[in-house]
Order: sequence, then structure tokens, then C-alpha cells
Amino acid sequence: MQSPATPFPSVVFNQDKTDLPIIVFIAGFPDNQTSGWGTIIPEYFKKTHRLIFLCLPGYDDSKKLKKWGYDHDELLLLLHQTLTMLIPKGEKFHFVIHDWGSHIGTRYQNTHPDVVKSLTMVDVGICSMTSLPIFHCLLIVGYQVWFAMSYFLSQIIGLTLATLFFKIYFWLPVPADYKPNPKKVHVPVSSITPLMCYPYYHLLRELLTTGNMKLPQFPSCPTLYVVSYCYINHFAWIHSYFSHSMDQVRKLIIMIKIFSTNLPRGRIVVVRASPQVYSHLVQ
Repeated sequence: MQSPATPFPSVVFNQDKTDLPIIVFIAGFPDNQTSGWGTIIPEYFKKTHRLIFLCLPGYDDSKKLKKWGYDHDELLLLLHQTLTMLIPKGEKFHFVIHDWGSHIGTRYQNTHPDVVKSLTMVDVGICSMTSLPIFHCLLIVGYQVWFAMSYFLSQIIGLTLATLFFKIYFWLPVPADYKPNPKKVHVPVSSITPLMCYPYYHLLRELLTTGNMKLPQFPSCPTLYVVSYCYINHFAWIHSYFSHSMDQVRKLIIMIKIFSTNLPRGRIVVVRASPQVYSHLVQ
């Protein structure tokens, strides 16, 4: 295992084994390079693949972030610089991406379709806001605005008061699906700070200043969506699944491997609900 100095913080396995295919993992809020994927996923895949685990800049240590963080175009550029440093030119790879990693990773596939062989997206919303009840729309918009405001306050009035404002949201009487669950995230709760909310801030800033958002286009490569019921609980379904037998865990991991090595004829498979459904689909 190596941790090279890259714009997106990275942990790399088997970098010298150039005969192995590559899987690039990008975690979203609030995970670092490997926290959301547990230990069994890298242990399993490193036998057969070169593995690159990434997180957003500052998600390994939010104190490293520059003032005002990075907008989404800057993140796209930094991701390209990171992959250029870690992957030989022209070599293709598979993306396994989560949350904000899915947003940036899909935009990367849009601009570099020749190198991304497939996308596996974990816990990312793909619905139209117009298809949801107004209550759920308000909840989705509400938590994102709250996180954006938390980041804005951290840059204006300082981290202490901004953190207090940020943590209040955790105690609001909103459904559990719409707020981080401290018992189910896999980094120390104390390390989750408003400074990590810069993607939400820049999304809102872009919308308010331009009246538009640069959204990803639908991927042109084979794409697998795996969406759990509680998608804001950050990999909760993967880790809860780890409490089952090792045989079930291996099945879940093998499904990702099957998808990346035997690409479907269609472009998209959507799996809603539990890993058991995921396993049943491939079987």
C-alpha cells in the first residue's frame, strides 16, 4: 500500500503490477480515502486489481483546505491531475464512486469517455425533483442549504461558531434518511467539520450567481447504480452487510467484480434496496 502525494488524497495498492486492471474508488462526504469501503473490499480486490482509493481534497484533513475550498470545475481538474499521476496515459479503468465522488466522477466520464470502462455508483440520487413529494424536496434542499451555510459561516465568522451551527442540524427532528448518522459514518465524528461542506457551498453559489448548475450528463459507458434506502448514512448498507456472514460479504464484493469484468450489453442497471437484491439480480 502506498499513499502518494496527489491533489485528491490517495491510497494505492499494486501500483507496480501493470498487468492488472484498475479500479478507482472515489468516496464522498464525509469519508476519507478508505474509511467508507471498510477493510474487506481492498483486501479482496487487491488480489486481482490495481486499486486507487481517493477522497475529495481536505477530506483526509480539513485543515489542509485553502480558503473557500474548491468549486466543481477545480475538483474536476484536480481529479484529472491525480489520475494522470497514478495511471499510465491511455490506460482504461473502472470507477466505483459515492456521493460527491459520483458527481465529479460522472463529469469526468463525460469529458474522458475513452478511459472510463464502467461506472458503479453507490448511494447517489438519480431521481428528478419533480417526481418527489414536496416534503421530500424540502428536506433534500434543506440539508444541502444548511451544509452550504455552515461552510459559508466557517469562512466568515470562524470555525467554532460555524461548527456549532453545523452540529445543530444533527439534532433537528428530520427523518434519519436526511441527516448523517454519527453511529454509521466511518470516520471520527469530531473530524466531520463545516470545512468539508465546500461542495455544497459551491453548488449553491453557482446556482445563485448563474441561475444554473453544471450537472453531469448521463454516462456513455456501462453504469450500475446501487442505491440503499438511507443513502445519506454514508455506506451504511455496506457496513451493516458486513455484520452478516463472510459468505454474504464475498457475494457482494464479487458482484462488483462481475460487473467490471463482464460488462452488460445495456448501459444501466438500477438496484434499489438491499445488497440481497443486488446478489439476486446477478444470480
